[in-house]
Amino acid sequence: MGRTFYAGVSASNLGSFLNSSAGTLNSSNPFIYGNLGANLYVGHRWKLTPSTLLTYPLEDRPLVDANLALTYNDRMWIGAGLRTALPSSKHPDTQSLNAVAMMAEVWITHAIRLGYCYDYALGRIGGMQTGSHEISLGITMLREITRIASPRAF
Repeated sequence: MGRTFYAGVSASNLGSFLNSSAGTLNSSNPFIYGNLGANLYVGHRWKLTPSTLLTYPLEDRPLVDANLALTYNDRMWIGAGLRTALPSSKHPDTQSLNAVAMMAEVWITHAIRLGYCYDYALGRIGGMQTGSHEISLGITMLREITRIASPRAF
């Protein structure tokens, strides 16, 4: 979609869904994901990124995440997110707002990034827990791509 806007769709465990229609039971719950976002440049080194993620487990209610991140110099970012469950015919009593999250990430080198997320559940589950912490380590395997122009003329 370009350098400003992005969108994507993916799925997991679709094989289990296809096998279940043939009469075989499988415990895997297939998911379909859709995302949409934009990179909005608000200064020479600053970028604001609103995004949404739709998570649709085929055997449960859909979830929507709305996120907003502020990036500095493509080296570090901080953000926040809200997660809500959409009502479905199977789950008409769905709590409207399920969780809030705070996130941050920094590129330590050009290939290594370190991230942190704090996720706090709301509603009935919120009173039973104190939130969850997630630390992530990302390693980008960089390889130089060399292009050689074909000497043939077509």
